[in-house]
Amino acid sequence: MQDEVLREISIENRHKVVYVHFEPPREPELGGPVEKTVSDSYLLEALKKRGIANLYKFQEEAINAIRNGKNTLIISGTGTGKTEAFLIPIIEDLLKEPSARAVLVYPTKALARDQVERIQYYTSAVFGFRVGVYDGDTPERERENLQAYPPKILITNPDMLHISLRKAGFLQEFLQDTKYIVLDDAHIYSGVFGAHVYYILRRLKRIVKNEPVLVASSATIGNPQEFAEKILGENYTIVIAGATRRAPIYHVMLRPVLRSKLAESIYLLQLLSSRKLKTLLFVDSHKVAESVSLLAKQAGVKVEVHRAGLLPEHRKRVEEKLKKGEIDAVVATPTLELGIDIGELDAVIMHNIPPTYSKYLQRAGRVGRRGKTGYVFLILGDDPISSYYERNPQEFYTQVSDPVFLDPANEEVIHVHLVAMSLDSPFKLEELTTFEREVLKKMEEEGYLKKDNNGYYHATLKGLRFLRSRENIRGVGEQLKIVTDTGKVLGYREYPQAIKELFPGAIYLHAGTPYISLGIKKGKAVVKLLPVKMPPVTTSPLYYTYPYDGKVYLEREVMG
Repeated sequence: MQDEVLREISIENRHKVVYVHFEPPREPELGGPVEKTVSDSYLLEALKKRGIANLYKFQEEAINAIRNGKNTLIISGTGTGKTEAFLIPIIEDLLKEPSARAVLVYPTKALARDQVERIQYYTSAVFGFRVGVYDGDTPERERENLQAYPPKILITNPDMLHISLRKAGFLQEFLQDTKYIVLDDAHIYSGVFGAHVYYILRRLKRIVKNEPVLVASSATIGNPQEFAEKILGENYTIVIAGATRRAPIYHVMLRPVLRSKLAESIYLLQLLSSRKLKTLLFVDSHKVAESVSLLAKQAGVKVEVHRAGLLPEHRKRVEEKLKKGEIDAVVATPTLELGIDIGELDAVIMHNIPPTYSKYLQRAGRVGRRGKTGYVFLILGDDPISSYYERNPQEFYTQVSDPVFLDPANEEVIHVHLVAMSLDSPFKLEELTTFEREVLKKMEEEGYLKKDNNGYYHATLKGLRFLRSRENIRGVGEQLKIVTDTGKVLGYREYPQAIKELFPGAIYLHAGTPYISLGIKKGKAVVKLLPVKMPPVTTSPLYYTYPYDGKVYLEREVMG
């Protein structure tokens, strides 16, 4: 407890310091000089300008595997250069082969756009080597430019691929010459979302002329072999570097004693901001994010909110403010869990125990990247899991990464993608697995798909209507637009939570500003700005939950 910040925290008597776990720096094993692996002069110069004289061994291993045409899963800690591990061989090959292209898929639009600058750093010196972004925010003029001058590397997300694969035009033409497909932050592709991405990848591979090389990368996957088999298929290799490139980190487990968790979070924000330490506070709900931010501002902390439902341009402004040091802290929901560049952070506070240990590692991995000691604070609550870890704190920090469960045999997901696949390019029965054929038979009987005289399946009008109602691949509810009484769009909120937060008369906090809801009208929630002098108030909905007995349709055992 020699550290100054920890000493001050240990003196404070309104909480109990349950445990302090020290994580020393763990540099990945160093490989040879860059010249040994990289031959292209443009790339060599770009790497050396970035201060990279040597590659890590895992980078060399990944580069060689991708060069040899092997599907590759790269698992390495935060900040160790996973991006360079797949970019170097891909850029080298694209320079040699004029017609070849690469598609880089990121789980969110924000993360995809955040990576553009980094990728362009390595390609900007090459005349005619264009990098393009294709997502829902790409303006029409830029889409026309992408079609007229196709980039060598296209950056996109699974949602855009799902919608665009089935439309004749730029993307279908571009994808035919795709030689490399990269799935970054691959640990996100679990559950229903992972099953959707599995089928989107299959659909994408149907359009490509020749079998593409698949690359996936992540900092945390507990079952790499099983995951690689499902997402990459045959002929894969796994490259693992069990290290992180960052400064030492103190992981501190706290239990508030004489105050609430909310007050504990604000105390930590005040302490860290007073020491000019850039801080990220993770919470698990919109309402808590807004409440903590409002109270922290009243306590003198320069803080902003970053969460889903805020407009993308607002979130970008918050990210830039933190990077430039215009604010001390950001209160965020999991929107900042992924590797979006928000500059160098000194501390992370977790208002709750994250739902998985992998999420804890992702959040903790945001700190300690600029050589200064980092801090990760985990606040315990009154729930049974918190009580357990208070008695057994070492068990928390000795966990391994969670497995990423991806089950393609999801009938609901298959329904969606069989219709979509028929629109990408009509398919035959031989392309499907036994289980998929069973689903197809039901869909044909129900009138979603029909077979032509040559044995190809096509979507019916009923199938098209069904697909239009299933555009969302994230497994969340429909979104409600939030507008002011003057017509300005503020943001979005998902059902059913929107009903609980935007009922008539509800106080709705939006990026720290209080509004009163006038109710939901014509698919929009209309809100009105409250007077500035009004004291801070909030509202909570009163509602009932009616449980009912469900029927079991299918049972099976998975992994014991």
